[in-house]
Amino acid sequence: MSFNDFWYVFYDMIYYYNVPDEWVFQRLYNSRINAEGWLQVRYHTKAAFYCEICKKNWKSARTTILFQCKFDEQQNFGKVQMKRFGQQCKDCGEGTTYYPAQYNLDQICRSLQVLFVKVLQEFYGYQIQQGGGRYRRPKTTTPPHASKYCEACHYRVCGQEEE
Repeated sequence: MSFNDFWYVFYDMIYYYNVPDEWVFQRLYNSRINAEGWLQVRYHTKAAFYCEICKKNWKSARTTILFQCKFDEQQNFGKVQMKRFGQQCKDCGEGTTYYPAQYNLDQICRSLQVLFVKVLQEFYGYQIQQGGGRYRRPKTTTPPHASKYCEACHYRVCGQEEE
C-alpha cells in the first residue's frame, strides 16, 4: 500500500477521533528527519519488500514508520509528516537504493492509531490509557537485525539498539 493509503486513513481518523482543528498529512523527506521542535512517534512492524533490480521479494520482522508532528495553538493548525523507512536488497550488494516497505491496511490503521493517541495526549491533553488490555503476540525468534541494510538505522531512528 502507498502513501495515499496512509493519507486516506489519516483523514478518516481525524473524523473518527473528532479532532477539532485542521491537520495536514505530508511526506517526510530525508532532510527533515529529526527536525527540532517536532514530536516524534515511531512505529515498528513487519513489512514486505521488493527489489526492482533482481526482482527478489523479502519480508522483515522489523521496519520503522516515523511520524513527526507539530501543532500551532494560535493558528489551530497541525502538521504530521510521515516516512516509511526502507531496506536495501541483500542480494544486490551494498547499493544506495532503499526499497520502500509495503504495509497492509491493518498495519496502516494500527500505526495511525498509535499516532492519534500521542497527538491527543500531547496537543489536546487527553488522558488515554494505552496498552494495558492490548493483545500482543508472543515474541518469535527472528534473524538478527541487519542494520547495514536498514534505512532507519542509517538515520538513527530505528531504535533497535534501545530494545
